[in-house]
Amino acid sequence: MPPRVPLDLTQKFSGVNQTDDQQALTPSQLWQAKNLYPRTQGVAEMRPGLVRFTTQQWAGATRVRALIRHYLAGGTAYKLMAVNVPAADKLIRISDSGPGTLNEITGPTALNANKQWMFANFLGGLYAGNGSEVIQKLNDDGTRQDIGGSPQLAIGYPAGPYRQRLLSFGNPANLDQLAYTLPGAEAMDSPGIRTVESREPISAAKVFGRDEDRGIYGDLAVFTATSIWAQRDDFEASAGTWDLMTDHFGTLSP
Repeated sequence: MPPRVPLDLTQKFSGVNQTDDQQALTPSQLWQAKNLYPRTQGVAEMRPGLVRFTTQQWAGATRVRALIRHYLAGGTAYKLMAVNVPAADKLIRISDSGPGTLNEITGPTALNANKQWMFANFLGGLYAGNGSEVIQKLNDDGTRQDIGGSPQLAIGYPAGPYRQRLLSFGNPANLDQLAYTLPGAEAMDSPGIRTVESREPISAAKVFGRDEDRGIYGDLAVFTATSIWAQRDDFEASAGTWDLMTDHFGTLSP
């Protein structure tokens, strides 16, 4: 599919004119247009389409839950995906150079079926989690292993990084907690958690903007069903209250 390049026509886009001769068209008209849609200020953008990357099907797969492009050591690009399969979910990869063969990313930990999945890049590695099993680290040789470190990062969905820390949320035992590692390491920090003040399950965590001291880091937004909470510094910067997230950033989470 060609790239989505805006086509600036006029301040008031009139659309396609298939009646008059092409030489008689005004600057606000097109003779023909495919896969385009006009915006209010007269900019026509490419309409998103879809392309089949491979004709191969994974037996029993019902849906793709997560998809990411990842560069392995040495610069080899792959597409990696988490697929729901009734017997047990699969992590699969395929070469990004063109249509190829789907290959399972195998590992010692058995995966549950029909789970939501998320990916996160951290220190050049790729991590996958479904809120049920231990977070999985995907290796360059096409295998996976449990995330390392002692103590091990809590079960959940991987997120971040934030200030050189890998995050996780969605631990079934502590749905209102955000867990984080030591800077630049897989091991969980001590105490390694932040709890949102509302005690609601966390649904997402995302870095945004620039932090208050205009440093190299952004701030962290943590979403629940009814609120957005903000972390504006490192996790241990406010001694004595570092285990509770109280900065209320907004109301309804999208």
